[in-house]
Amino acid sequence: MVRTRKARQRNTGAVLAGAVALGLAGVAGAGVAGAGVASAATSSVTVTAATPLTVVSSATGSDAAIGDVTVTPASTSTIANDYVCVSLPAGDNFDTASGMPTVSQTNGAATTGVSSAPVVTATSLALGSQTGDTGASATQGDILSFQVAGEASSSIPTFVLANLHVDGVGASAGAVSASVGIATSALGCATASSVTALGSGTVYEVATSNGAIYGQSPAATAAAEFDAALVSGSGASTTCSDHGNAVVATSADPYDALSAAYLESQLGTGVLITAPTSLDASTLAALKLGGVQRVYVVGGLLAVSQADINALKSTPAYDCGGTIPTGKDITVYSGISGQTADDTAAAIDSYITGSGTGALPSVAGAYSTETTYNQTTGNETTTAPSGTQKTAIVVADKDFQDATAAAGMAYEYKLPVILTPGNALGPQATSELTKLGITQVVALGGQLALQPQVVTSIEALNIGGKPISVLRIAGADGTESAADLALFEGQRLGWHDSTVLVAQGAYWSDALGSAALAGKSSESLLLTEGPKAGVGQYTAAVLKTAGTSPGGLGAGITTSIQVLGGPLAIPQTQVTQMQQALAAG
Repeated sequence: MVRTRKARQRNTGAVLAGAVALGLAGVAGAGVAGAGVASAATSSVTVTAATPLTVVSSATGSDAAIGDVTVTPASTSTIANDYVCVSLPAGDNFDTASGMPTVSQTNGAATTGVSSAPVVTATSLALGSQTGDTGASATQGDILSFQVAGEASSSIPTFVLANLHVDGVGASAGAVSASVGIATSALGCATASSVTALGSGTVYEVATSNGAIYGQSPAATAAAEFDAALVSGSGASTTCSDHGNAVVATSADPYDALSAAYLESQLGTGVLITAPTSLDASTLAALKLGGVQRVYVVGGLLAVSQADINALKSTPAYDCGGTIPTGKDITVYSGISGQTADDTAAAIDSYITGSGTGALPSVAGAYSTETTYNQTTGNETTTAPSGTQKTAIVVADKDFQDATAAAGMAYEYKLPVILTPGNALGPQATSELTKLGITQVVALGGQLALQPQVVTSIEALNIGGKPISVLRIAGADGTESAADLALFEGQRLGWHDSTVLVAQGAYWSDALGSAALAGKSSESLLLTEGPKAGVGQYTAAVLKTAGTSPGGLGAGITTSIQVLGGPLAIPQTQVTQMQQALAAG
C-alpha cells in the first residue's frame, strides 16, 4: 500500500525519491534513408553518468549542474557521419542559462563538428526541443545534438558531454533517462520518425517536493505524524482512521510513548505527547482535527500531570475534521503507569484485553542467517521455532534507539514492547513474558545493550513446556541495529520497500509518533547518527542496498525517503547524501 500523506509544515529542503534502475533500451524510431543513417550500424550505445548520480530537487532544481554523460557506441561504425541526438523525456529539459554544453571525443579518428541548428554557439552542442514539449523556455530544450564528421578508423570512439545543466522544477520524481539516437540533421533529432534509436541510460535523479513531517516543537512533530498516519483531507472531506481514540504520553522521556506502540495498535490509533506540566497546543489541535473522543494516558503523574489530565477531561470532543462538536468532552482513561519506565511498559501490556498479544509469521530463515541481522557477538537461539509464534520485543531500558526502530513492527503485529535493564532480565519483563505466553522474543541490540545473561534468562523461561526462542537483531550501534531490523522487516516479513522513514538517532523526540506511520504502511524506520555526526555509515550502506535490485528492503527497490523531523534534525545536506546512497545502488 502506498500512503498519500496529508501536507504538513515542510522542511526547507526536499524529501527525495530514490533511484530506479533502468537498463539500456531502444526508443522506437523508424530511421530515414540518407547518408547519415545509412553509414551507421543500429547496435546499441552505452550511456553512463558520472557517479555518484547527481540529485536535482524538483523544488529548487532550475539550471542545476549534473555530472558528465558518456556515450560509447558498440563499434567504430555505430556513429559515423551522423548527427547524434541526446534527448530527455518531455518535461525534463537541459538548461543553458549557465552556458552551452560541450562535447569531446576520445579514441577513434573521427572528429566532432558543430551543428547548424538554432541556439548554437561555437564549439558547442545544439539545443532543441521535441514536438509537443511545453516545458522549455528560451534557454531550455530536451534535445542536445552534435555532429560526428566521419567514421572512426581505429578504436571505438567515446563521446563525453560536459557542462550539463538541467531544469528539475516540476519534473517527475525519480531517475531520468537520456535516450541516444542518430539522424541526418540536427533538426531531424526533433522528430521521432527521423531518429534511429541506439539506447538509453539514467543520467541524473529528480527529488520530489514532498516535505519532511515535523513541527516547531516535539509535541508538534508528534501531532504532524499523527495527522500524516491517521487523518487525510480537509474540511468536510476530512477522514480519520483512528476510531476516535488517541494515546497521550510525556514529551520529557521516550520510553512511555515507545512502549505505547502496543496499545496504539490495539486501539487503531497513534500517540500524541505533551509536557508534564501543561498541554501542548499542537496536541489539542490534533485531538480536535482527528475527531478524538477517548484519550488513553500512559505514564504516572510525574510524566503527565493531574493538571494535564484534568485539562484533557474538560476538552470538547469533535467529529473528524474538527468542525462539528459532539456536545461532550473527551473521555480520559489514566492510570496506565508504574513507578519506572519498565513498570509502565508492563502496565501497558497488562492493560490490553480482548484480541491480546499478536504474533509474527514464521521467520525461521532468520535464525539460520544470523550474520545478516546480527553483527555482534551477542548470543541468541540457534534452533528456529516452527511456524507462527506469539512474539514480544525486548529492548534495554537505557537505549531508546532500539525501541524507536522497533515501534513500527510492534504496531503492525500487535507485539508488546518489554523493557529490561541491560545487565539482567528485570522482574517486570519476566512476569510479562510468562503471563502473555510468549514463545518468541525479538531482542534488539548487542551485548552493550542486552548482555548475554538477559538472553539466557529469557530462554530459561518455560512456556507451555518449551523454552522461549530468542532472535537477536543487533549492530555496532543504534543506527546499524535499525538498519538490520529494516532488512529483517523487508526480507522476512515482506514489508513494502518503496518508501523508508528516517529520523535522527541522536535525540528521540522526532520519532515518538512513528509507530503508526511505519506500522500502518509497513515502512521501516532508519536512524541517522545526528545533525552534527552525519548520516552514518550503516544507514548509508543499507540505503545503497535498498536502492539496488529487488531483495534490498523487500521484494522491490526503495524509491523514496520520508524524513521525520525538521532541518535542524536532518539537514538538507544529509537528505541529499541519503538520496545519493539510494542512487548509487
